[in-house]
This record gives sequence, C-alpha cells and structure tokens, in this order.
Amino acid sequence: MTASRSRTGAKGGLRCSATPPIKCCSAWRRVPAWLIEDAVCLAHQVTAHGADIAGGFQAYQANHYLRTGRVQLTARFYGDLYHAEGVTRELRNMMLSPRTPEQAYQGMALLYNGVDDDGAQVL
Repeated sequence: MTASRSRTGAKGGLRCSATPPIKCCSAWRRVPAWLIEDAVCLAHQVTAHGADIAGGFQAYQANHYLRTGRVQLTARFYGDLYHAEGVTRELRNMMLSPRTPEQAYQGMALLYNGVDDDGAQVL
C-alpha cells in the first residue's frame, strides 16, 4: 500500500502497490504476495517507530512509494521487451540470447525478494 496522489499532488488513502496497471511479468498473479509484503513492511515501520504511529506510516509511505515506482517501471520495461517487433525484437534476441536462466531471474529478483530479513522493503 502507498498513499495515492492525484494529479494535483493531493494525498489520498493507502492503496496496494499493484493498484497501477501492470500488464506484464505475470504480475497480477503476484498481487496476494504484494499485499502480504505491504503488511509486513507496514508492520516493520510502525514497530520501528514505537509510539510514533504517524512516523511509522510516513516512513512506510516514503519507502513504498519508491518500490512501487520501481516495480511499475520494471514491468513496463519487460513488457516492451516481451512484445518487441521488427528490429527491436532482433536486437533483443541478439543481446539477451547469451544470458543464462539464472541471469534472467536476477533481473527480476526485485519482484520476488521485496522484503529483507528484518521486514524492511528492498528497493
């Protein structure tokens, strides 16, 4: 979840990191995992701030805002690569074909390793 913003920059309520449309990376199957990740990270920040609940929410919002952006940009990038046509497809195949499956998975690790051992979000 993150504080939503309107085009004018006004803050709204909390929302899931998967709220903006993600059309690639099989991301919609990850929504339940993102919700759990959101809950773990929010609990981590609130606990870390003790009696300052508002401070915990603000810290969570600051960290989560960046992670949400990174996930969205990564999904768009992979979508462009996946749906490439013409010369873009040929260049993609030429550049990525030497990569091992392990190297390919490393590029998407941020989608699947979003929380460190202490419960903080990984950017």
